[in-house]
Amino acid sequence: MKITVRPTKYVIIRAKTERAGDQLIFALLHLSTEWELIMSQRLTALIPFRSDPSLYAHTYWDGPLNYYTCPQQSDIGRILIYLKMDRETWSFVEMDDPEEPERLELAESDMATHMMMIHIDGAASYMCFGKDSGAEYGTEGFSLREILQQRFVI
Repeated sequence: MKITVRPTKYVIIRAKTERAGDQLIFALLHLSTEWELIMSQRLTALIPFRSDPSLYAHTYWDGPLNYYTCPQQSDIGRILIYLKMDRETWSFVEMDDPEEPERLELAESDMATHMMMIHIDGAASYMCFGKDSGAEYGTEGFSLREILQQRFVI
């Protein structure tokens, strides 16, 4: 996996949990046509609420999003550290191998209660809980609007 400025169908997002230890946590979005359509519809649904200063975010039940772990010294770890140093939370990434996503190490096998929060400004984040542990996993905030604009959807 390598970081790229060119829009691709994969986005890496920095994530966090209290269970991480010295491992880094991240999520990997696969930007399918269906996902892009749903996200565009969700952003459009927020338009009538833009003038409400008391609205924090719309929260949606969402499909499963996998959270992965990696050592800081790994290639993906270096990507995550680079993003943090650059004060970025996400980036488009290219896969070195189409099978690479299947080989990533899951942070916890059973996740439940998947949610997505979308803010009025188009920022978003994901959150879920470990089914057995109850540990909270969440992505850092990222610009859903920017991802979609770069993918020429909206």
